[in-house]
Amino acid sequence: MWKHPLLASAARVSAALSRRFAGHASSGTARRAAATWITPQARSVRGRHTDVWRLGRSSCVYNDVRAAPGLRHAQAQQIRSVSASSSTIQTPAEVLKGSEAQPAAAGPAAEASEVAPAVHIDSMPRYPDLSPGGFLRAFDYIGTSIFALTGALTAASGGMDVLGCTVVGTITAVGGGTTRDLLMGARPVFWLIESEYIAIAVATSLLAFFFWPDVSDALGITEDEYFINVIDSWSLGAFSCIGTMNGIRAGYNPLIVLVCAVVTCTFGGVVRDTFLKRPVRVLHSYAEIYATTAAVGSIAYMAARAMQLPLVLRISLGLSSTFIMRLWAMKYGTRLPTYTAGASKPIPTVGPDVPTRTDVGEKAADSN
Repeated sequence: MWKHPLLASAARVSAALSRRFAGHASSGTARRAAATWITPQARSVRGRHTDVWRLGRSSCVYNDVRAAPGLRHAQAQQIRSVSASSSTIQTPAEVLKGSEAQPAAAGPAAEASEVAPAVHIDSMPRYPDLSPGGFLRAFDYIGTSIFALTGALTAASGGMDVLGCTVVGTITAVGGGTTRDLLMGARPVFWLIESEYIAIAVATSLLAFFFWPDVSDALGITEDEYFINVIDSWSLGAFSCIGTMNGIRAGYNPLIVLVCAVVTCTFGGVVRDTFLKRPVRVLHSYAEIYATTAAVGSIAYMAARAMQLPLVLRISLGLSSTFIMRLWAMKYGTRLPTYTAGASKPIPTVGPDVPTRTDVGEKAADSN
């Protein structure tokens, strides 16, 4: 009958469409059937979301519903109820797919699925509180401030300006934890999330730069005052516990956990001394032991954990071990042994006579 190929194709398409929509009395009925799949939200914004309106009236509606007309209204009600509880507009296919992939849970099972994961015992709360970890968090804040103070004053004694003192003070305060996180592969590092540490370090460094000379003159204290060293020692114990807890939570073996603790306590000072071209304090025995006390505190914490002691005793033993050993070292001048062949005199750590690495090299050259 149809001689031209295009006319024959058009006839076949027309016949197929007629058979597909034979159950509808009119094209208006077909449009109303498609409209039942459009949620009230989609209809109200169809002028702005034409893609949603178009998808709601696409052939997928007829493909899904026309085969089972009795389910059309029930499924349409389901789509409306899901869309009404959501702030976003979903297409019918998305709603049905989501409801099939995620069956509704009820009763205790639904409540259990909403429970937050258990908190590791070797951890701290986000902010200080009255729990053992909360006290450790408070000591962490204090230690951050005291490390920033000593770092800024050391930079000031080296002739740095306000920016240099602030940068060095901040690095001294957070450099150990930053190095630890980088070595552990923790992304992002802690102070990108807990930004209060940067705020504490920067504020302390600025206050030290502008007001420490007046405070020092008024009270007659120096940066090497005994009570400052006491606070520094207590903070060192807190940092040792925190570094140990980070290594334990990451699942490392005791040796790596010990490294995490020592790095947390000392690498801020390592970076500081590197910036100031000073001999790195923890690597030279011209002052009392420092990194060793942090290692002792970490070992004490891990021993308490191995004995399954509660967190308060773990923190107490780890912190007090570092603190007591550090005070002992300051009182009796305890130092690690050094290589005796060609040994030089002890190098001072503070004051205007602190040599740089260049000075040490020049003296060695002169002696030769």
